[in-house]
Amino acid sequence: MKSFLLLVLSLIAGCEARSAVKGCIEAWTEFTCNISNTTGHCRTIIITSPIGMTVIKNWERNGRINLYHEKKKKNSTLLIKPLKIEDAGKHTCESYNTTIYDAKLESKYEEDVCPKPFNQTAYTTAKTTITCHHNKSRVRFFYKEKGDICEETRSNGRFTLTATNSSFNMSISNVSSEDAGVYWCGLESKDGNQQIALRQIRLEVKKIRNFRRSPMVGETFTYWCDYRSQTAYNYKFICKGEDPSVCERLVSTQHNKMNNGKFSLNDDRQKRNITITVSAVTADDAGTYWCGAKSSDKERSNPFFHRFIMTVGEFDVTGRFEVIITGIVCVAVLLLLLMLVLISILVYKRFSHSKKTRPGATAKDVREGRHQPRVKWKGPSLLGLACAGV
Repeated sequence: MKSFLLLVLSLIAGCEARSAVKGCIEAWTEFTCNISNTTGHCRTIIITSPIGMTVIKNWERNGRINLYHEKKKKNSTLLIKPLKIEDAGKHTCESYNTTIYDAKLESKYEEDVCPKPFNQTAYTTAKTTITCHHNKSRVRFFYKEKGDICEETRSNGRFTLTATNSSFNMSISNVSSEDAGVYWCGLESKDGNQQIALRQIRLEVKKIRNFRRSPMVGETFTYWCDYRSQTAYNYKFICKGEDPSVCERLVSTQHNKMNNGKFSLNDDRQKRNITITVSAVTADDAGTYWCGAKSSDKERSNPFFHRFIMTVGEFDVTGRFEVIITGIVCVAVLLLLLMLVLISILVYKRFSHSKKTRPGATAKDVREGRHQPRVKWKGPSLLGLACAGV
């Protein structure tokens, strides 16, 4: 089982003693030795502990322990990553026999100060927020591991850092696979000479199934999501917001929380899916919804199964009226054309009926076409009939 002993370090930079700081076992710590008042720099660090001595030369690495010197800034920085119990002890700068810092091990267990590593899952193109809790009101930071080094994450474009009295949050918008990796959150002294990592966050980025719907205002809309994974969950829930890690819970499978008047859900455990119903849709219901579950593992974020993006359409009275008028005109034109066709048929039949052979016509008359009677149309014209609606 991972140890959560506290490494308490009392730092002396130059000749002035600094306040005590704490480091977490299996995390890392960094101290800067200010040598602006001396004529040189710390060429060698001798780390003395109850179990022996370790010698680190400038710009060298000795496994977990690194020493770097910056001539322009006139300081030397000691980085220990990760911290071990044997790192406790007296640390001196050999060049001037000046104590850089003393350390002693405190065997007090404080999980709230040195929490276990946290596994967080983010989803592509969405937003995610990493939260680091602490009860100390100091400057806070986030670092991301890149090989053997850690790169500080600052607010810019997609990354936003915010601090409160008890926590420090880093939000990442439009998450991509490149954001996956190991992050550290921790404390920094006001003068920037001490940095103590507190918690490791392992960020995993996954794809998620997306779907969109556009119900109309006033409709009752139903959709569903499945949770076919065999993982055990405390309960399932629906939440709203662009960021699933901090989204607003609406309804869940917990007792008496499956219906809030607007949203309701039904959990079919045999089919392993949830049906969600939205009653009397309004324009305010538009947004992004997540179907997820409460994780049973405290060191792991909640899993999510579906992302649903809902846009709400409004009833267009003017548009509907125009469609109705157009339909009426089209029907009237078709009826008029049908009437004209019927009238033409009636006229043709009447005209044909009047073409009969005259009584007493001879064979010669038939040959010469004189047997046809001459009919003079005395009725109204075709156009008159059409106008009269016959």
